[in-house]
Amino acid sequence: TVLVTALTVAEPLFTSSPAETRASAASPTTRFEAGTPCRLADVRNSTGFERVDSKIVRVVVSGRCGVPAEATAVALTVTVDNLAYADSGYVTIWPEGAPIPTASIVNYRPRQVRANGAIVSIGVGGAVDLFTLNGAPVIVDVTGWFVPADAATSGRFVPITPTRAVDTRAAPRARPLDPGETLAVALLPGIPADASAVAITITSTQSPGPNYFAVAPGGSPRTATSVLNTDAAGQTRASGTIVGVTSAGLDVFALNGGHVIVDVTGWFTGVSAPSGRDGLFVASPTPSRLADTRAGDPIWANGAIEIANV
Repeated sequence: TVLVTALTVAEPLFTSSPAETRASAASPTTRFEAGTPCRLADVRNSTGFERVDSKIVRVVVSGRCGVPAEATAVALTVTVDNLAYADSGYVTIWPEGAPIPTASIVNYRPRQVRANGAIVSIGVGGAVDLFTLNGAPVIVDVTGWFVPADAATSGRFVPITPTRAVDTRAAPRARPLDPGETLAVALLPGIPADASAVAITITSTQSPGPNYFAVAPGGSPRTATSVLNTDAAGQTRASGTIVGVTSAGLDVFALNGGHVIVDVTGWFTGVSAPSGRDGLFVASPTPSRLADTRAGDPIWANGAIEIANV
């Protein structure tokens, strides 16, 4: 399978088991290790980054927030705070030392705060670089990392048909979260109790106003991170992420309450899984653009396009 995304010091929630086999340095395959969501950098308060120029910042990930030296890629949430800017833009992220790619992770309009998830390879200096078109500040949170493995028990991706885990608009809840409330989201049927993580899309709709949402493994303390933002009332916003889970599932926190929808697109095996290679991850050396409908026909209403297997 191929895992594709739209996409503070903490220890991994799940550690290596004796049945796992580490890969040689030349192996391109990796397994996922979930960590406690952790903030790596916040340009707004000048922490956790090095400025390359007025539009590019560099964030060291190796050795921080529990990311081990052998990790080759990380699962991140990238948030851009464009509230103070009257122009639009986009954010690009790539491994340090590689050329700037023709690909974006999140787009924003004037006076907006936007977020999205990304999986990105770690560059030569243990860092990733981020470019914002207008220099708006970014915030970078990490939820896990990929380490070399020829075969593994835990950390192999199992894709599923996208399935809705919770929708606060629908019964049995049928009401929004209260301000400051944490919602427990149980594992879907069929996902083992020792699964190490899930890949989700989280959506806020009918937003009450400026707000942010955070996710964390079920029952764990909430950390100073976020996965999704709104900046006005009545908005619908979505973001993708990978988050560690426990047997209790995952927790969703909303600063100012509101409706939330969680869809699951896959899960990562736990230590009880048999050792194997299916679902190991291969990171692209740099992000690349697979499709751009501006070069031809758009996606028509209720339509779809097919993207060739990479």
